[in-house]
Amino acid sequence: MKRHTVTLTAVILCLLAQATAFMPQQPAPVPPAARALREVFDFVLGSWDLEPMPGGGLRGRFSFDMDLGGRAVLHRIQVTGAPTPGADGRANELLLVAYAEDSQLRALYLDNDGKVVRFDVGFAHDTATITFSSEAVPGQPRQRFTYRPLAKDRVEVTSEASAADGRGPLAVTSRSTWSRTK
Repeated sequence: MKRHTVTLTAVILCLLAQATAFMPQQPAPVPPAARALREVFDFVLGSWDLEPMPGGGLRGRFSFDMDLGGRAVLHRIQVTGAPTPGADGRANELLLVAYAEDSQLRALYLDNDGKVVRFDVGFAHDTATITFSSEAVPGQPRQRFTYRPLAKDRVEVTSEASAADGRGPLAVTSRSTWSRTK
């Protein structure tokens, strides 16, 4: 009888162990640096359209979405230039993935021209401004993108770049205003 009790107990424990393997698991807790992603990107989450610019011609849309259980922010941008005689407007597409690494916020930029750039991500709490600053790579231009809220549903995006060799100061290459898609 004692032997059957031990065997029965062992069988029950094995069945319980197998059953718990198929039960829904709680997601791992989100580390503090990853929680900071939501705080930093909260004001830009969603879809945005480029407001008409003087001289017209450009059309654009971008989005910021939380992904991977809050561990990454996906930023997709598509901008189409004005058509020229005999040619359609050129479409530029890019994907920027922001993530937390070693208590720092970083981003990886990829575009349809094959460019890959790594960025440090900064956030100014007093102005709720997000800044993507490219890592310095010898012989490569430096870049900075700044997202500054103008109102609840409007944001200004400023692009800056250095000379092609990475030397010299950053200069504004474009400034645009985007409105949240309703």
